[in-house]
Amino acid sequence: MAVEDIALADRLQDRLRGRTERAAHRRDVARRTATPPPWCGGPRQ
Repeated sequence: MAVEDIALADRLQDRLRGRTERAAHRRDVARRTATPPPWCGGPRQ
């Protein structure tokens, strides 16, 4: 495997890891900030 191929593979892995971490973080933040519906103990309107 050439050095250029290894560098390309490293860059692609970094991009994939970054996207995965951002998606996981977004999902975690959305889960924490969501208010439960009224039938699950959330605020009544």
